[in-house]
Amino acid sequence: MAKHDEDCDPSTFGYRDNDSDGFPDANCCNVDAAGADVCGSDCQDAMPTIHPTGAESCNGIDDNCDGRVDEGLVRRSYHPDCDADLYGAAGSPGISGCAPPPADPTCASPTATWATNDSDCNDGDSHVNYGTSEDSCNAIDDNCDGLLSPVEDADRDGSANATCGGDDCDDNDPTIYPGAPELCDRVDNDCSLTAAPGGVDATEDVDDDGHAPIGDTCSGGMPADDCDDADPSSFFGHAEVCDGADNDCNGTVDEEPAASASCSLEHATAWACTSGVCTATTCTTGWGDCDSDRANGCEDDLTGGSNCGACGASCGLACRAAACDDAVELSSGSEHVCARQTSGSVACWGRNTYGELGDGGTTNRNLAGPVPTLVGVAEIEAGGEHTCARTSAGVVLCWGHNTYGQLGDGTKVDRTAPTEVTGLADAVELSADNGHTCARRASGAVVCWGRNNYGQLGDGTITDRTAPVTVAGLTDAVELSLGNGHSCARRTMGAVVCWGDDFYGQLGDGGSGSSGSPVAVTGLTDATEIGAGNGYSCALRASGAAVCWGSNSVGQLGSGLGSASRVPVAVAGLSDAVEIDVGSGHACARHVAGTVSCWGYDAYGQLGDGATTTQRAPVSVIGLSDAVEIVTGGSQSCARVSSGEVFCWGRDYAGALGDGGSTDSSLPVHVVPM
Repeated sequence: MAKHDEDCDPSTFGYRDNDSDGFPDANCCNVDAAGADVCGSDCQDAMPTIHPTGAESCNGIDDNCDGRVDEGLVRRSYHPDCDADLYGAAGSPGISGCAPPPADPTCASPTATWATNDSDCNDGDSHVNYGTSEDSCNAIDDNCDGLLSPVEDADRDGSANATCGGDDCDDNDPTIYPGAPELCDRVDNDCSLTAAPGGVDATEDVDDDGHAPIGDTCSGGMPADDCDDADPSSFFGHAEVCDGADNDCNGTVDEEPAASASCSLEHATAWACTSGVCTATTCTTGWGDCDSDRANGCEDDLTGGSNCGACGASCGLACRAAACDDAVELSSGSEHVCARQTSGSVACWGRNTYGELGDGGTTNRNLAGPVPTLVGVAEIEAGGEHTCARTSAGVVLCWGHNTYGQLGDGTKVDRTAPTEVTGLADAVELSADNGHTCARRASGAVVCWGRNNYGQLGDGTITDRTAPVTVAGLTDAVELSLGNGHSCARRTMGAVVCWGDDFYGQLGDGGSGSSGSPVAVTGLTDATEIGAGNGYSCALRASGAAVCWGSNSVGQLGSGLGSASRVPVAVAGLSDAVEIDVGSGHACARHVAGTVSCWGYDAYGQLGDGATTTQRAPVSVIGLSDAVEIVTGGSQSCARVSSGEVFCWGRDYAGALGDGGSTDSSLPVHVVPM
């Protein structure tokens, strides 16, 4: 075996072992016979525990000289864990080692230990650590992830809501939380509830106009350009108005002169502004200043009935486009009334069971309302439960009840709106009653349609007709009037003929049998107007006297007697009449002076004398002195006066009086438009 110089002395043989551990120093080497280096094996010849057979310990040293340090051992960083939850305090300095330090960490808790991490955001609470689930409502970040649970922090602004013990005063708005910057938004952004810069500054926007006062310290949100935070109409950029304030915040109250500011006056097109007070000088068309107070603008609608066209210019029935559209003709059915107006329009009121008001529905109406789309009307005629209108061209339209074909449109279907009568284009007059209608043609001939059970259509049959048929032998008629089951016509020279039912003698020829063609009324040659009712008829004579014939069960003949008559008898005390109209069981006459008297059935006050007592001779209607037209219906009467107003009295069934109520009246009441 060759010797080697292992003591690092080339002049000698042997080896160096400074720590006397039996292993030569690895720093001493020699070359053997083969020319290879031969060295010692002790990698640390100054420490006897370090040599090729030494035990590896956790000391950061290669104890067994194999070129590795602490192999097989784990070195960790140990952090104080004061609450002993296996999570060290976040950010705490660590002690490196392969095992926990032998000494307890410096903590107040007697259970303190060491942890191999520093992720505990609250090392004083064992329930708060990185491994805990975020599921409690305690305003604490339980799992140390930097977030509260959605229950605690709905708006995710980092502050818990008050219900979970937090201090977020609005957990639905992420701009609101303790410490948030205060914005100009009328909100307590930082939850301080104190004056600026925290809380809702009283000067943020007192007048709630979206503008903070000039110089306000809040930021963002609304502009701080309000020169008067007590006035919502004053801020930079606002339109200058006439109110004595600097609305646009330019430093001057510039609504004077008037051209510098606008006025908020209803319906005014021009105005003046003086000392902050605006007054109207010109009104929009259709509006007027009728109260002499220019400061409240043009407050009155001149298209309304009380100020039609000008202040205080009232209309009798209606105002249309700033002009009165008053009644010029009336006609009454059993329980409804219609008026033709100046414009050629028609207004109706009362019962509407069958659509007799012509408004497209079947709802009763106690105010005068229009028949839509009906224009150019030259005559209006109301039957028992239907209505007809004649246009200036001679065409006839009807609507309402049609059981017997009384609408003349070829059907028996009720109509709620006007429908044209078949084959009639030259009508000059209309008359209607419960179940039938007639028209006088320009030639003097007469046509009728509807119910014909008594021969009231005058065509010689008793067959109902849904379209016009000619009255036999009548060629010189100048006026028509229809009753319940019979018809009458005044002829050119003043004679009167009637046809249809004669049960009560209402045909006036002294006989007692119904007639399907016209028969002459006995002894009547000077009639100027005629009227037919329910079982009786009347006529006005040229002298101003009146005669009636037929049934007299309720005094409707006006003779002062209780007996019926099959020939004309004089109406008692009537000598100056200029108009007569006959209803179901009562009749009325208009006198030269404009007064009105009525007679007959009076259970509902339809005689207008303030009572409800049936009268066999005329009694005066109270309160009427300027009547220009009268009409009678089932149990109501109406008059048109010189002002264009309409008054009705009697039974108010279904709104037939048109005064907006539902109470019968024995005195005239004013018809009110819708």
